[in-house]
Parts: sequence; C-alpha cells; structure tokens
Amino acid sequence: MKRAGFVLLALVAASSPALARRQPPPAVIPTEETQKARDLYKTGRYTDAVLAAKAALNKNERYTPAMLVMAKSYYKLHKYEWMKKLWEMMQANNASNAEKAEIYQLLAFLEVDQKNVPGAIILFKQAAEAKPDDAILWNNLGAQYLAAKNYADATPVLERAAQLQPGFAKAHLNLGDAYRGVKQHERAQEEYQKALQLFPNYADAVFNLGILYLDADKMPNMDLFAKENAAIQYFQKYKQMMGGTLPPSDPAEAYITEAQDKIKKEEKRLDRLKKQQERLLQLRDSMLDSMMGVAKDNLRTRAEGSEASAFGMHQADAGSDAYDRDFALSLLSQEQDALYEIEEALKRIDFGTYGVCEMSGKPIAHARLEALPFARYTVECQSQIEKMGKVTRARVPVTSLFGLTDEEGGGETEEEEPATDTKE
Repeated sequence: MKRAGFVLLALVAASSPALARRQPPPAVIPTEETQKARDLYKTGRYTDAVLAAKAALNKNERYTPAMLVMAKSYYKLHKYEWMKKLWEMMQANNASNAEKAEIYQLLAFLEVDQKNVPGAIILFKQAAEAKPDDAILWNNLGAQYLAAKNYADATPVLERAAQLQPGFAKAHLNLGDAYRGVKQHERAQEEYQKALQLFPNYADAVFNLGILYLDADKMPNMDLFAKENAAIQYFQKYKQMMGGTLPPSDPAEAYITEAQDKIKKEEKRLDRLKKQQERLLQLRDSMLDSMMGVAKDNLRTRAEGSEASAFGMHQADAGSDAYDRDFALSLLSQEQDALYEIEEALKRIDFGTYGVCEMSGKPIAHARLEALPFARYTVECQSQIEKMGKVTRARVPVTSLFGLTDEEGGGETEEEEPATDTKE
C-alpha cells in the first residue's frame, strides 16, 4: 500500500501548477513590429524597416516574416550579402513557399543586373513554381526567356501570366513579343491591342505594333505598301505619345526611314517587274510570229515537193528539201522550248516568285534578268544544272534567245529583291 500511495503522490506532483511553469513559454508572434516594418518598407524607408524588423526578431528570432522584410530592405539598400545571409536563416527556419518565391525573385534580379540571363531564368522559374498563382512571377520568367530569344519557351509561360491576371497589360505586351518571335503575327497583334485596351497610353505597345508590321513577312489582307505604311503610322504615334521624353537614341525615326526605304524599293521592283512583263509579252508575240512563219514555209515547201515529185526530182534536190524540213522542225522545237520558258516566267510574275532562283531561293541578279528575262536560276545554279545535264543527259533549260547569252547577261554582281520582302 505504501508503494501505491507513493505512485499516486508522484502523479499529483507532476500535474501541479508549479511544475507546469517550468515548461518553455509559447513563441511570441511579433505581429505589430513586423507590420510596422512592412509599412516602412512600402514608403521607401528601408533603414527604418530594418530596425523595425530587428525589433520583431528580438521578440522571436525564428520569425521568418520579419526576416523577409529585412532581406527585402537590405536588397534595396544594396547590402546583398546580408540579404543572402537572411535567406539562409529563413531556409533553416522553414520559410513558406510564398516567402521563398519573394527571395528567389530578388536573387533573380541580382542575376539580371549581372547580365546572367540563364541564372535569372533558373531563379525566376523556382520563384514561379514556389508560388504558381502569381502572374508577376510568370511574367518575369517570360521576360527572361524573351531576353534569351527563346520564344518557344516564353510563349506558354506568358500565356499563363495573362490567364492568371487578364488585366495585366505588361503580360499581354510580352506575350505579343513571344508570338511575334514564333511568327504568329495575328496573335501578336491581338495581344498588343489587348494591352492598349487596358492602358490606352501604353507607348511600348504602340512601338511594338510598329515593329510587328515592319518585321512581318506578311500581314493578313495587306500588301507591302499597306503593311509598311501601318508601321510608319504606329512609330509616328509612338513619337507623339513620348513627346519631349523621347531620348535622342530612340530608334523610332530610324525605323520610319527603314519602312519608307522598303516602300521605295518595292516601287522600283514593281516598275522593273512591269517592264519585264512587257518584254516577255513582246518576246512571246515575236516567237509565235516566227514559229508561224517557219511552219508556213515548211508547209509550202512540202506542197511544192509533192507537186515536183509527180514529174520526178533530182536526187540532190530531194536531199536538200529533206535537210530544210529537218532544220525547220529543229528550229520549231527550240522555239517551242523558248516559248514554254516565256510562259512559265509570266506565270511566276503572277504568282509573285519571278526573280527568285528555283534551286537556291536566292534573288536572281537584275542584270541577268535584263539579258534573259525568263531565267529560272542564278548563274551559279545554272552552271550546276548544266554540269548535271551533261552527266545525266537531263534536259537543260533554255539559256539564250535572239543572240542573248548568260555571258552577255553579266554575273551575279547585283541582286534583285525577291517578291516577298523580309527583315532578319
């Protein structure tokens, strides 16, 4: 019984208030001090924010929200080593994902300042994954992909940013840049217009619309003149919006000049094309007249030969007539080949591919087209085809007409722009 009484007494003693007070007190949550630090940070008083955060940490040295405010303040004060030290402390004290996202973003900005785009991409990606519902983080990641000209990876990231926050004009602007990079020009235009709807005075969106029209190979329902004039209008509007804040180094005026030069170049190209078309039509008419004349002469000779055969013909005269007929047929065959080439050249004018080498895709020199208006290939490619023809006995395209030859047409010293004008 004494042993049982001793056990009961021990249990009572263990549950007594005096013994409970020996347990560690609950952690203090320095909410007021931390909120003061946040308020000071928002007003730009970063040194005072550090002091307020320290006061919070004096009450609870493991309180990560106060560490975060202090780390952000040190970042603003350019005390990056102290910021990194606080980040180590936050990790050791189980910082939340949202807190991790903010620090990852600060570290990413440091990499941006160092021009280390790959490093910034890694850190922005970690930030976005830690806080996947934050449109700003996805937008910043997408911006770094754009800086790396990685438009394929930028596109889905920026689509997510725009979906998370449809009213985020910068996300729409960046998404437009990504679409432009992957040649989805219509979708790029839509995103730029969305940015302008959200922010009508968004000069960057107007400028990027100008770049879109200047760089695009084609825009829906627009010829080159309409496309380049649209680019000029956007750049002019951008200059008006910027007003006196436009720096001397701004490229808008240079881009306007570039668009104007493209228009002048296209006007010259179309003028040359019209003249070439007229020449080809004249050559076709002359060729048809010539072929008709040869055919008539051949028929007349055959009729006379038939009449003479009724009375007998000398063997030498008969051989001469046969030679003349063979020569006429050979001439007709050559002229038929040339006529075919002329017709094909006229088709290329209609299709917008005239003056582009069918083998290399490069522009054919203007001097060569002047000499041989139905040329399909550059001199270099023509030479390769002729060499291949000698080996394989393949048909070689017509390379002369009416005394004009490749040699007389000159070399590849001057290039004519292809029908589709592009900008690298």
